[in-house]
Amino acid sequence: MQPLTGLVLETFPKASETFILNEILELERQGLKLHIFSLRHPLESVIHCDIARVKSAVTYLPSLLPTFDKNQEKELVNTQVALFEQDSTAYLKTLKRYLKSGKGHQFHQFLQAGYLAWQLQTLGITHLYTYSADVPAATVEIAQSFSEDSYQITSFEAAFV
Repeated sequence: MQPLTGLVLETFPKASETFILNEILELERQGLKLHIFSLRHPLESVIHCDIARVKSAVTYLPSLLPTFDKNQEKELVNTQVALFEQDSTAYLKTLKRYLKSGKGHQFHQFLQAGYLAWQLQTLGITHLYTYSADVPAATVEIAQSFSEDSYQITSFEAAFV
């Protein structure tokens, strides 16, 4: 059985990123099993008509941005507690590394990375891809630190050419 591959995107779907949609559809056509993780819900009301053809599951990570939501805060905090209880040494090491990185002002990213790490464990995903070397890649890097599993951070262009 083919393993499930995670795809981390900043926002899915996004009308201006038809190249991502086309690659997802082609990878699915070739038999790759994907699970899409979106850091943000789309704010656009217009979506590409081919979005309906995507078969992969999509998980929207809880977010406190752009607006605060008490339920999503609870999900993020509960996940942090679960990760700490699972392996306090790995959790504290990850937190320390993150705070030393100078990105402490973006603590939201740390919270989402914890949620992503928990989802990856739950779904058994060990391979991740992203298109962006920005927020999605940084989030994946933090998520990887929560466990001893390794995740591949690369772009689809490099991985499938």
